[in-house]
Amino acid sequence: MKILSMTATFGKLQNAVLELKPGLNVIHAPNEWGKSTWCAFLVNMLYGIDTRERTTATSVADKDRYAPWSGAPMAGTMRILWEDRDITLERTTKGRIPMGNFRAYETETGIEVPELTAANCGQILLGVERSVFTRAGFLRLADLPVTQDDALRRRLNALVTTGDESGSGDRLEQSLRDLKNKCQHNQTGLIPQVEAEQNRLRLQLEQVRDLQQKTKQNTEKITQLEEYLEDLTNHRTALQYEAARTRTERAQQMAREMEMAQLRCEELESRCSQLPELTEANARLETLGALEERLKRLQLERSLLPQPPEQPVCNGPEDPQQAAKDAGEVKKLRTQAQSKRKLGLILCAVFVLAAVAVGVSLPIYLAAIPLGLAVAGYFVMAAGAKTLEDRSKTIEAGYPGLSPDSWESSARSNQAIRQSYAQALENYQKTAGDLDRREKELSAAIAQAADGDLQGAMTRMHQALECRQQWQAAQKELEQLQRHQKDLEEVSQDTPAPAYPDRLTLSREETLQEISETQNRLQQLRVDIGRCQGKMENLGEEAVIRARLDTVSRRLTRLTEYNAALEMALDALYKAKTGLQRRFAPQLVKQTEGIFSRLTQGRYSRVSMAEDLSLRTAAEGEVALEPIRLRSDGTVDQLYLALRLAVAAELTPQAPLVLDDVLVRFDEERSQRAMEVLEELAQTKQVVLFTCRALANEL
Repeated sequence: MKILSMTATFGKLQNAVLELKPGLNVIHAPNEWGKSTWCAFLVNMLYGIDTRERTTATSVADKDRYAPWSGAPMAGTMRILWEDRDITLERTTKGRIPMGNFRAYETETGIEVPELTAANCGQILLGVERSVFTRAGFLRLADLPVTQDDALRRRLNALVTTGDESGSGDRLEQSLRDLKNKCQHNQTGLIPQVEAEQNRLRLQLEQVRDLQQKTKQNTEKITQLEEYLEDLTNHRTALQYEAARTRTERAQQMAREMEMAQLRCEELESRCSQLPELTEANARLETLGALEERLKRLQLERSLLPQPPEQPVCNGPEDPQQAAKDAGEVKKLRTQAQSKRKLGLILCAVFVLAAVAVGVSLPIYLAAIPLGLAVAGYFVMAAGAKTLEDRSKTIEAGYPGLSPDSWESSARSNQAIRQSYAQALENYQKTAGDLDRREKELSAAIAQAADGDLQGAMTRMHQALECRQQWQAAQKELEQLQRHQKDLEEVSQDTPAPAYPDRLTLSREETLQEISETQNRLQQLRVDIGRCQGKMENLGEEAVIRARLDTVSRRLTRLTEYNAALEMALDALYKAKTGLQRRFAPQLVKQTEGIFSRLTQGRYSRVSMAEDLSLRTAAEGEVALEPIRLRSDGTVDQLYLALRLAVAAELTPQAPLVLDDVLVRFDEERSQRAMEVLEELAQTKQVVLFTCRALANEL
């Protein structure tokens, strides 16, 4: 395939055109001219934009990196020469899918090329997958160290080991291994699958038998429960029949109770018609209660009132001044009486002495005169003394049992007692008078409110209240009976008798609960049977499962025999492949050595390549092959370029070779050698070299 021209609206390119020719094309342009953009456009025109690629923090997807700067839809055309046919490839944006529309047609006639599609265009034109082309036929400076991918590794290994670029031997081996894996690979092979199918069918057959047994058991349980449910329903009917009979009797009894309640209401209504209304009775009862409370408080106060003070008994004097005066008078009278008695004794003694003297000196009868005077004087004095003593006793009689010295203090004490009595008597009379006044006021209020009979009035009000309350209670009872009778009339209906004699003894609540539980059990059993039937339908009929099990067993036998034959074929192919590897392994290494020697003017003539495509080289005069990490960057670039050119020649013979600034680190002399190699390679395929350096043979 040869590229003749490209027109691109892609990234910074806006309707840009690039003309190419068969052979070597050297495009010299400065940095940021768009060389890498043209390279990316070429690849995406052949293989399309990968819309599944996503932009990440470390990489930008092509659909975002090369979105046209002008804002126009991404589009482009490529004119190619393929199998002597001038063909134009065209890709345009489809909705939100960049370059989603594809068209391939003959340039002159416009006739469609149906064998080329958006999906297979690059594969058919170049003969390789996108990853192989971008690694083998499309070289950038950053891509010179060869990295592996699956497609490149397959083709390169086939070339190195068998010399057959088509990979038919590998494909045959892979086909045999695929067939063997298809037969025996872990859990996904046919044999494990058939064995799993055999086990599944055996388990399925066992499950069908278990489900059949479970269905039979559940059917027997349903029959038993249905019979029990019928007995429960008959028992419920019997209970309803008995309840209906009881309700009828209750209705009759309630009718009698209603009649009695009606009579009682009428009687109480008649009695209450002569009594005060409920509100009035409550008000009067409240008033009477307040009066009764006042009466009780007065009675309590009366009971707590102390007895009237007793008048004190005072035998002594009452006037302290008079008592002091009388005490002084008694003392004076006592003193005068004593003085008179003493004077009488003295006079008597004098007259007696005078009589004695007269009798001695005078006749004795003359002595009688002094004696008579003595006696007369004594009696006169004694009488005066007695008079004084009588007066004193008269005064003392007013102070019995007291000495004159205590008369004044006794009088003062008696005076204090009488004053205290007078004060207590005054207080008592004041309290008693207040109680009397309040009792008179309360009596007047009771007389006005209760005609003087407080208890009787309260009793009458209580009776009125009780009568009114009894009337209200009787009315409520009558209304309740009427509602009950109405309810009984509403639920009253013809209840059929039980179909057969009732044998159960459950209560109504127990019966309803048992019916509900039995129905639930029946429902659950029917659901279980339905599930079992559904599972059996999903599992299939037993005879069908048996037939499938026999078929699977026969198939397993055939697969086991087929797998043994595949093992024999793989063993034979391995032996053949080993022989081919010994013959063709050096082919790619030899081509790389030749190109590398030309690039280095013969300085490096030996190259080796490991299985992972890592390289070793030996310079002129060196015995051992050394890893390339010991060589200069320019030498490493030249070695990898030699390898990539060899790989491109072998793996992508139909594809153009596109190089993007791969000679940047080549010196002038080696750049010239590289151009010679590229000119020679351009004799057999188209070569496009983008470079920022001025080189010979520029386009």
